[in-house]
Amino acid sequence: PPWMLFQPLFKAPAGPPFDHCDVSFSNSYVDFLLLRFVSGGGGAVVAELTVIDAKATGKVKVGAMVQVAYYALLLETLIATDPRLAGVRRHLRLARHGGVWLYGEA
Repeated sequence: PPWMLFQPLFKAPAGPPFDHCDVSFSNSYVDFLLLRFVSGGGGAVVAELTVIDAKATGKVKVGAMVQVAYYALLLETLIATDPRLAGVRRHLRLARHGGVWLYGEA
């Protein structure tokens, strides 16, 4: 069964693409991170992570899509570079699509 993580905290690592001189990144709280165990090919099972941002509105706005894309880039970078994930990196992957959950929607 899938797991839903509520507001996990992530911090942008030092280095590309997060070290631009005109922008600084604070802590990031992803609203929801859906974790599903799926086939990774060759009989392997991988944990697939899907970013879901929650909005108190009835319509998806560009800012929400940008936020999902930023969180996905952050997670992709962390999975690829964080030394604490070295032993499990090959068992993790980011889903191809993220989502925006709208207030009042099921």
